[in-house]
Amino acid sequence: MHPAPMPGTARIQGLIDPCGRFLPALVYHDLRDRLRGEGQRAKARWGALERPDAPGKLVWVVAGSSRSSVRLAVEIVRAIMARRLDLSITLTFETAHADLLHALGSSRRLAWGYAPADYAFSMQAVWRRLLPFGIVLAGVAPRPNLTRLSEACRHSMLVAPPAFAPGRYERIYPRHGVVFDDKRSAAPADFDVLLLASSAAEHARATDLTAGRGAFLLHGADPQKAKRIFALFRGHLPDCLLLLSGPASRVLARYSSETVKLSTWTGLPIAPEKLVLIDDPALLPAIMPGVWGAHFDEPDSDALWQALAAGAWVTATPAWSIQAPSARSAIGAIDEDNALIAAWSALEHDRSARDGVAESSRRAFATEHKLAHATMTDMLDRMCAWH
Repeated sequence: MHPAPMPGTARIQGLIDPCGRFLPALVYHDLRDRLRGEGQRAKARWGALERPDAPGKLVWVVAGSSRSSVRLAVEIVRAIMARRLDLSITLTFETAHADLLHALGSSRRLAWGYAPADYAFSMQAVWRRLLPFGIVLAGVAPRPNLTRLSEACRHSMLVAPPAFAPGRYERIYPRHGVVFDDKRSAAPADFDVLLLASSAAEHARATDLTAGRGAFLLHGADPQKAKRIFALFRGHLPDCLLLLSGPASRVLARYSSETVKLSTWTGLPIAPEKLVLIDDPALLPAIMPGVWGAHFDEPDSDALWQALAAGAWVTATPAWSIQAPSARSAIGAIDEDNALIAAWSALEHDRSARDGVAESSRRAFATEHKLAHATMTDMLDRMCAWH
């Protein structure tokens, strides 16, 4: 059994969906896009997608609006481009993430742009224009007409959908926690571990922040809770640094006398009474190797995997349960501020404990990375066998 969404919520979302099937909503978004000068987005909504300037078979890679979906789609496109020189590709997305799309470069075999609506007229126009040899749905739960189009296509794959999605596919690659009772479903894996950002050269200086000092990371959305934890932290771990990431760091940035933004840090030693704000997520890969413990009060899959990969002791509130078994076994559950500070204080004074949890965290990351790599390899091998 698969839980169905609340009927009222699903209906409201369908009525306002800019890529859905409700014609009045599509007309509204069409006019809004044109008034904003986004004519290409408006045209794509009705199925006017661009086909690459290359002969041969075409694969349509479909991404959604989330950053993780577009990131996964981009990596799949790059892999297909490298391994199947006879195929051309059209990539579509509901939200453009320019920094991710930049990695695609330029090629006659590749075209990319905004996604069509799930309106029947739009889907028919896409079919006539692209005549896809294969469809790869990356990080999306397809809407009904796209599902039908995928079923009619010679080859189709559903990769890392955020929720259960009905339909018949050649192969389904689910993420952890999304169950498909289908013999064509592979073992679940978290592809995010393969796509984590690496530390950029321009962020190398951030690694100096934790030199010679213990550092702990709090990732959260509640600024008041962050303040309470920092007050406790200063009393119990005066020689260590507390780093704050997540939405709370943006709220507390206005308290410039009490905080230091990592993006503008001058390199001078930071006083114990200063809370360090990781105001740019791109800085996390550079700072994580120096973090002893990381607590997640707010879900963030990328930051959590980065913490495990760096060997930090990871804890989270019980309300957030990560689905990957390897990660779940390495993550502690802490829901009370004093308990968190007590655990961090004990970790500060026990080098052997730090070494032990570091090994456990890295092993959990390595296990999931191996699984995701094998799953991705299987997917690409199947695509290479398409004929």
